[in-house]
Amino acid sequence: MGIERIVASSERDFVAKSVDYIEECIAKHQGRSASNFVLGLSASNGRMRRARQADVWSTLAGRMGVDWSRVFVFLVDERYGCSSQEESNSYLIRDTLVKNLHRRASGFPEHQLILPDTSITPASACAEDYERRLCKMFEEESGPHLVTFGLGGDGHIASVFPEWYQSVPERWAEAIQKKRTVLVTETSKFEVRTRLCVNLRVIREAVNIFVTLQEGSEEAWTRVKRSFDEERFGERRHAKRAKVVEPTGVFLSTDGFLMVQAKGRKPKPAPKPPDSPLHWVLRYSTISTMQLAVDKENHYAFVVLGAAGDLAKKKTFPSLFQLHMGRLLPGNMHIIGVDNPQFHKDVTNVTDFWDQRLREHLEKQKGWVNEDLESFKERLHYVQVQLDQPDTVVALDRHLRSLAEDRPKEHRVFYLALPPFLFAKAVENLRERCWSQSGWNRVIVEKPFGKNGTQAAELTDSLKKYLDEKEIFRMDHYLAKTLVLNLLTLRFANRELGHLFHCHHVANVRITFKEAIGVEGRAGYFDGYGIIRDIMQNHLMQVLTLVAMEAPATLEAEDVRDEKVKVLKQIRPIAPRDCVIGQYDRHLAAVSGQRTRPSA
Repeated sequence: MGIERIVASSERDFVAKSVDYIEECIAKHQGRSASNFVLGLSASNGRMRRARQADVWSTLAGRMGVDWSRVFVFLVDERYGCSSQEESNSYLIRDTLVKNLHRRASGFPEHQLILPDTSITPASACAEDYERRLCKMFEEESGPHLVTFGLGGDGHIASVFPEWYQSVPERWAEAIQKKRTVLVTETSKFEVRTRLCVNLRVIREAVNIFVTLQEGSEEAWTRVKRSFDEERFGERRHAKRAKVVEPTGVFLSTDGFLMVQAKGRKPKPAPKPPDSPLHWVLRYSTISTMQLAVDKENHYAFVVLGAAGDLAKKKTFPSLFQLHMGRLLPGNMHIIGVDNPQFHKDVTNVTDFWDQRLREHLEKQKGWVNEDLESFKERLHYVQVQLDQPDTVVALDRHLRSLAEDRPKEHRVFYLALPPFLFAKAVENLRERCWSQSGWNRVIVEKPFGKNGTQAAELTDSLKKYLDEKEIFRMDHYLAKTLVLNLLTLRFANRELGHLFHCHHVANVRITFKEAIGVEGRAGYFDGYGIIRDIMQNHLMQVLTLVAMEAPATLEAEDVRDEKVKVLKQIRPIAPRDCVIGQYDRHLAAVSGQRTRPSA
């Protein structure tokens, strides 16, 4: 009974140390015994956690220190009734561990993978079938030897949910009974409600138990650890009870005989189920925990100015959501939307911001589940700021300081999803009233960066008045499109295609820009700024340079930029006579529900 704690410093370290632990357990067993090793794996909820689990299993499949022909693998828990096959834990383990094992011809036999057959209905019949096959394997292989699972924020482990057994006491008795069984449990917290899972007896009997502590489970782990410490190491003081002498129970029967009434023992009340099943497991077993190190020194704030506008809701926040799901944002990072209440009167707080602006656009992204949306929402805050009122900027600074929770270093990124004429004023206010003095600061400016070369130079000068060059990032979101990202790889990583891109083989290059949407929501902007300035002189010019540039010395930003500049210097100025220009009809743009078409 005890805890071995493993701390990872980063996502990569988390995966590497998890795989190291599993590989070491298997290798030790195979080194001292000729018997097979029985490995129980449990998946997680939410795209972030499942992606991390997929990384662990894929990496494990590539390790050479395991003889996979002597390993049996079973699922600790499974989702029953998934809307698609890809959502099941069985699919996840086949798509990562098993696929990679077969790819490198590791000799892992298919019959040594024990999974529930979720095509069997109802769930109770599926559980009985899985239980029969599992118990047979456990008896033949003397397993399990290692069981892995995560601790949930509500304290659940391996789909044994507190809300499931606390409402019905008999369910807790079923979860801890001596017989090895497969349970059918329910949850209201996740997208797949019905689950199949082994009971806690199977987990407790494992030689090694490996628990991962992930986002949201820190508080649950603290409760379990505190309860365990109090039970094991706390002083047990039993007060001496006064001896109570009860009446003898002697009475005279109707026949005149002296009778003595026997005292029956009072039934002991059933013990109260714990807040987390892990507490019960820890009482009888030694576990190893894997946890990402909690960064108590740094805090990161990503502040989006103009958060209620069209650009932020369609581009900026969906991109942040994708980074969140890809586990690319620091765990101790908050995202703060900032906007002027005069222009967006329907958004006054974070709830309005979520419901009126973000949710619709985030739900259009691919691969998310409810847990991803909820965890992203927990990062969000909303603050009303008017740049012409310095007090509101100071209030934003106070809010960021409160989020940092007295961490020594505060790092702030300010994303200006604003019209260009507000850049200088915004930076001046931020630099004087909302600048972190304990960490680094960065300012991201979105295109359009002025209407012409003169305005672009003026903007640059105004930013450099308050910022160093290293603190400025100029953003062109078009460069993040998949095709644009792959242009360099397509050209320079493929020898055959690289030769075809030579001028001797190319007659012309045609770059076509198409959108499936009209100008709804953007008509005023296009009317004042113009589609040519908005698209051609930045987005499409970037694509042109990527198509025509020579191979850079390295893929560092400076070297790629230098090659792009060489292309631009070789292009002669374009005369109006070389262009065919269309104009959107403003009258059509004002017609509700009707898409606009360019008129010649």
